[in-house]
Amino acid sequence: MKSFKLHKKPKEKRLLLNTIKENPKDFLKLTYRVMAYFIGSVVFIGVWIYAIVSWGFLIGIAIGWVPALIAGAIAGFLWPLAILIALILAILIFG
Repeated sequence: MKSFKLHKKPKEKRLLLNTIKENPKDFLKLTYRVMAYFIGSVVFIGVWIYAIVSWGFLIGIAIGWVPALIAGAIAGFLWPLAILIALILAILIFG
């Protein structure tokens, strides 16, 4: 007859630093994905607002999300390049 375990052992809590040391590739993938969603969302909202201002309220709301979605997806995918370009421009303008 099998004996059943009624209590599971609690999983140990992992600290972020331990996760980085154990598997840095997972941390980099997570960082890339989080930043892609963040940058893509910010660009999406910005382009949609620009479309509303440029094309008027009704057309901007109705159709403006299409270019905003495209721009947000591209910016989210290429966010490291966008940050690099922004840093170079900041150095050229303010440096």
